[in-house]
Amino acid sequence: MTFTNLRSLLVASLNKTGKQEQILSSIIWKSIVEDFQELKKIDLNPYIVSVKINKNIVTVKTLKPIINTELSNME
Repeated sequence: MTFTNLRSLLVASLNKTGKQEQILSSIIWKSIVEDFQELKKIDLNPYIVSVKINKNIVTVKTLKPIINTELSNME
């Protein structure tokens, strides 16, 4: 099996099972936590409830409104 075939197989598998959104959500979650830790010196892990992706919109649900404000102010 060549790399292109393996890659195509993995992409097809992810699209078929719906795991692609879960993987992207996990990557976004991790990068938000790392960036926030680096910039604000605050650990967000206890406050993030979920990260959802709808087409081109990423929604981050948190437990504290102040965290929502800080996230919306970050680029």
